[in-house]
Amino acid sequence: MINLQVYSVDKSVKSAHRAYDRLIEAFPNCSQLRILKAEILFDHSLYDIAIETLRTLQQKTSADNLNIQYLIATIYYESEDFRNCRKILMDVVRQYYDRVIVDSEMLYAYRCLMLHKDMSDLQRQLYKQFLKDNPSRPTKLWLCYM
Repeated sequence: MINLQVYSVDKSVKSAHRAYDRLIEAFPNCSQLRILKAEILFDHSLYDIAIETLRTLQQKTSADNLNIQYLIATIYYESEDFRNCRKILMDVVRQYYDRVIVDSEMLYAYRCLMLHKDMSDLQRQLYKQFLKDNPSRPTKLWLCYM
């Protein structure tokens, strides 16, 4: 994998894209290849193709789905498509906020959700629901709100 990443830096993006496509054809069950391909496309500002690659992976596998959702949200955020970024992160919060998630990931989701003023009502609603469901277990995300 390291050699392919160096290759992608030295050669054109199209060459790296073709190389990853050939590897994905050879190893269709390797999800890491699709993630690396999407990251290279993202690094070169090919956001639509990167999102399409991750969506394809998301449909094929349910494993590591949370990580894929965060990658897609990150791409939307960097491309300044805040509406889709918030939509994905709201789905993540609604689906996973009562489970144990790494605090830094929740903080990232929190920051992206709070980019716009219209999210303050959702913030209060989720905060109250979280405290009602888990009164003895506040996390950094909810402590930031206090």
